[in-house]
Amino acid sequence: MAWVSQYVNNVAGGLKSFLDSIITNYGQEAGYGWSIYDSNAGTNIGVYKCQPDGNSSFILVVKDNQADYATIEYWEGWDSVNHAGVGNSMTYGTSSSYTLRIRKATGTFNASINKRRIVLAVMGLGFAYYLGYPRRFDETKDTPCFIGHDASTSGQTYPYNPLAGQYSSNSAGAAWRWFKNSLGAINQALAVTGFTSGTGNFPRFDTWTTTGQHYIFESTAQEDGSPYKLIGILDGVMCHSNCQSGTANGDTIVVGQDVWLAVVGGSSTTCFIKEA
Repeated sequence: MAWVSQYVNNVAGGLKSFLDSIITNYGQEAGYGWSIYDSNAGTNIGVYKCQPDGNSSFILVVKDNQADYATIEYWEGWDSVNHAGVGNSMTYGTSSSYTLRIRKATGTFNASINKRRIVLAVMGLGFAYYLGYPRRFDETKDTPCFIGHDASTSGQTYPYNPLAGQYSSNSAGAAWRWFKNSLGAINQALAVTGFTSGTGNFPRFDTWTTTGQHYIFESTAQEDGSPYKLIGILDGVMCHSNCQSGTANGDTIVVGQDVWLAVVGGSSTTCFIKEA
C-alpha cells in the first residue's frame, strides 16, 4: 500500500497523469494489482487493469478530456488493437442519462493505492472516490465497485462528498454502484451499511469520544437490493455521513499507529481515509 500526495492542475489530462504515475510506481504487489493496459487509447484517456488475485479483474477507463471532471467507465475486458471495451460494462449509475464522474479542482490530490483499490481525495473540493474492490469476505466473488459522482450537475448530491456514505441511493449527483454484485448482476446499487436507502436522511457516525480521542472503524459495503448480501469492507475508509466530529477538510487524526485524513465536502459530508 502507498500514500501519494501531489499538486494537480484542473486541466485536461491532469487526473490521468496522476493515475499513470501512482499505478506505475505503486500499483503492483507480488504480481497482482494495477497496470496501464492500453497507453494508446486516445488523448487524455487512461485504460487501467485491476487484478487483485487470480479470480478477479476489471478494466477502468478514465476519459480525462476536459477541466472540472473526468468520465469513468468499468469494462470486463479491453481490445488494445481497436481501443474499445469488451463484454459487460458500467458507464452510468441510477439513470442511463448520467455518466459516472470524478470531479476535479486545482490543488492537492491524495491517493491511497493497493492491489485491490484506489481511494482518491480531491482536497480542493472535499470529495473522495473509491475505485476497485472492497476487502471481500468471499474473494471468489468478482465484485468491483465505484463510489463517486455522476453527470447530474443539478442533482441533490452533486455538491456532497460521495465517500461520506450512501445518503440517498435514488438521488442524482452521486453514484454508489457494484459493477457486479454477488450473483454477477451488472451495475447494481451499493449500500454503505448503516445508511437508510432511498432517503435523504443522514445517520450519525460521530467518532469524537468523551476522552477527546477518536474511535474510527472501516465501513462495510453491501447490496442495496436482493439478495442484500454484505460483500466486504471499504478498505481504509470510514464513511462519516455529515458528522465532522470536530474535524475540518484536510485535518489528520492519529489513532494508534494509523493516520487518518478527514475529507469534508458540501453540507459537512465527511469521510476518513487511512494513510498508508
